[in-house]
Amino acid sequence: MPEAATGRFTDAEDYQTSLPDLKTELVVTQSGAFGAQLTWAKLPNVHLLRAQETLARVAYITLPEAPVVVSFSPGGAQGLIWNGLQLGSGEVVFHSRGERLHQRTIGPSHWGFLSVAPTFFARHGSALAGHQLAPPILGRIVRPLPVDLARLRGLHARVAHMVETRPVTVGHPEVGRAVERELLELLVTCLADCDMDEGPSPRWDHVGIMARLEEVLAVQAGQILEVRELCAIVGVAERTLKACCDAFLGISPRRYLQLRRLKLVRAAMLRSDPVTMRVGDLARRYGFAESGHFAAAYRLAYGEKPSATLARLRNIAR
Repeated sequence: MPEAATGRFTDAEDYQTSLPDLKTELVVTQSGAFGAQLTWAKLPNVHLLRAQETLARVAYITLPEAPVVVSFSPGGAQGLIWNGLQLGSGEVVFHSRGERLHQRTIGPSHWGFLSVAPTFFARHGSALAGHQLAPPILGRIVRPLPVDLARLRGLHARVAHMVETRPVTVGHPEVGRAVERELLELLVTCLADCDMDEGPSPRWDHVGIMARLEEVLAVQAGQILEVRELCAIVGVAERTLKACCDAFLGISPRRYLQLRRLKLVRAAMLRSDPVTMRVGDLARRYGFAESGHFAAAYRLAYGEKPSATLARLRNIAR
């Protein structure tokens, strides 16, 4: 049975955990109040995701192993950055299976994913294309014909709008089968005539460095690391790590570490009992020894003081 839903979010942590099929570590890099709308549909063989966000952020995403996946900016606007490469208005990322990637935005953004079950793609994709069509070993930027990409984006937008306004319609089995057949046909049309070697490629050595960085941060979550220590663990020169972070994250390693620690403090605040919570203790747990420095960094990151977050949580708990 097809499934579909849409929702609005004001907390980046809730939004991150609601992204279907994706293992995601999301860090907001722009100051202010975060907001997002997420719309998704799970048809029997095709999954669709459409997202809008108000602030710049970076996401480290692990894709599922099996499906065939593409990502793009639904409106064609520039601003979506994949592994350090900014997508042009007519470009799509054709992902490898189980790919781990950094996706970055530089402001308010609009992006989408489309994934197809491997057996469905293998059975029908190659027949529609007229030749063997399979995901690349390494993710690629491809440039479909503008008219083909416009049709795919248009159907992607119409299905998302249907979910937002008439979700029961999408859940009807016959409608779901018709939509997924048309989505597959348009996707194959976009991919079939692309030169897979035409688009730019990321620095794969830098992709590996950034993957190791994320592995270290995941294993040592909550521990206080200086950039020099981090470089030693990752096995890379400080200058190289800075260059990688500039390209993939849009910020320095030091700033990324700080934002990750702030995120841990905020997540702990949201999980704790607001009546007995001591924000200073949580801040010190994650390496913010000086309360004034922590409060200033927190306000810059989230657009409000820690005390304002605490007051809101206490009001909710009443």
